[in-house]
Amino acid sequence: MAQAMKLAQKSSLTCRPNPAVGAVIVKNNEVIADGYHERYGSDHAEVMAIKKCKDASQLNQSTIYITMEPCSHHGKTPPCVDLILASNISRVVIASLDPNPKVHGQGVKKLLDANVKVDTGILENQAFELNRGFFSRMQHQKPYVISKIAASVDGKTALRNWQSKWISGAESRANVQQLRKQCDGILTSYKTINIDNPQLNIREAGLINQPYRFILDTNLKLNMQSQILQQSKVIVYHAEPLKSKPTVKAEFVQISKKNHQLNLQEIMAHMCSLEVNDLLVECGAGLNGVLIHEQWLDELVIFQANSILGGEAKSMFNFPVIDEMQHRIQLEMVEQRYFGTDRRLKFKVNYVD
Repeated sequence: MAQAMKLAQKSSLTCRPNPAVGAVIVKNNEVIADGYHERYGSDHAEVMAIKKCKDASQLNQSTIYITMEPCSHHGKTPPCVDLILASNISRVVIASLDPNPKVHGQGVKKLLDANVKVDTGILENQAFELNRGFFSRMQHQKPYVISKIAASVDGKTALRNWQSKWISGAESRANVQQLRKQCDGILTSYKTINIDNPQLNIREAGLINQPYRFILDTNLKLNMQSQILQQSKVIVYHAEPLKSKPTVKAEFVQISKKNHQLNLQEIMAHMCSLEVNDLLVECGAGLNGVLIHEQWLDELVIFQANSILGGEAKSMFNFPVIDEMQHRIQLEMVEQRYFGTDRRLKFKVNYVD
């Protein structure tokens, strides 16, 4: 199963919005074939592994290890379960069930009904981490939300005049490009666009498939001359009615208000309809504060530079305002490493009701 996990990782950037899946077929304690879901619309991992087996007779009474439950329905490809049964594979070992409620458990049931031995839950946590965005979208109707913040040692993100270039070093900024590649969408606010005029794209030669760029602009205060609005796959969420469509490529989507601001639940649902699994947040203290206050944020990635920005500089979060220590938000550090002289810290956010 560990080998299947490594294979699945190869497709984590190419098979979106489908989950990354790997498969290994074993006969008499020897690997006879393997495969992974290379790209969206191509053969699933199980099918690739079965097709790669040079001697089809070896599949008889073999065991296949799969990082996610094989599908049992017709999608872009035929059901994987049918090919497993036709190949006379006698045992199927699965890391995690498919979180899609339309599929969940159906592949296992079909295998068991055909008297195939099935084992589940092998390296299940690793399988979840590999496709955490897909699990989040299917189980919670929201993407897995990661906020990226560049900050000084004293936790500041910009000077009081909003100057922020550059807190972090070149190595950190290069790593941000990798973070963007791992996500289906990038979220920011109109304030960030108006102040920095960023493109928020992946700057890689020959790359065609950019992530979605989402901009929150409740009252339509966005500078319509911003360069990002001339790109495709840019969506502006707003509450005020749009009097006329600006002459830009960006799409404008009207969202209802909740507590005098855009309804984030409605926005997350719209992102899920676009099959956004992983969402990277690049914004200021206002939106970051709202996201963590309303418990939408799953992970923090902080690039901490060896500098101090001092008093009246901008903080990482404006919200929530906490008056008692028992209400503080706890973070679980999952990784720290250096990029140049900057320290990158990864935290999972643990909310307590």
